[in-house]
Amino acid sequence: SPDDMLDVENGNIRLRSNSDGKTGLFRMFDAAGIEAGQLYPASGDLKIYSPNDVLFTQTGNVGIGTSTPSNYSGAANNLVIAGSGQKGMTIATTDGSQTSIFFADSDSGTGEYAGAINYFHSDDDLEFYTASAERMRIDSSGNVGIGESSPQTPLHISSDSASGENIALQIDNNNTTAGNEISMLFRSRVGTTNTDFKITGIANAANDM
Repeated sequence: SPDDMLDVENGNIRLRSNSDGKTGLFRMFDAAGIEAGQLYPASGDLKIYSPNDVLFTQTGNVGIGTSTPSNYSGAANNLVIAGSGQKGMTIATTDGSQTSIFFADSDSGTGEYAGAINYFHSDDDLEFYTASAERMRIDSSGNVGIGESSPQTPLHISSDSASGENIALQIDNNNTTAGNEISMLFRSRVGTTNTDFKITGIANAANDM
């Protein structure tokens, strides 16, 4: 016996446009009789309306707030969120677990997270992966670690290379004019008075510093 007003088992229900172009709709109303949403085909695509369109195209693109997700860059239009005013996407956890965005090139092993952005809600750390390994972390105090998962300073760079020059930071001036300079400035401030220490490299025959 059917459990609902309409119960179809081992069968199909078909909605389709007629010769006048009127679209077959599946309409939903709340208890007050106000229409809450629609489900309908549109030129081979599938639309959900409530009250902003969610569009599933024949090519697999999804548009939220837009009926033309395929109009956006083909490099990133599988999911498009559009419309006026502020727009965004939220990934939430209700128990303090890790939330993540993975960039995969395989459906198994480390290829599942070849690139990743992970947020650890338990300690409020944000980490970034490339080549399936953590490369940078921002901790809850705002310290940034590059090659360092426990940064102790605003910028903490670590490298574990055991051979040759172990260069952890490189600063370039790409201007090729002789005599151009590149500098690092260290500043300590007491009240409104600055005490500066600067290291400057000069592009000349002697490679002065």
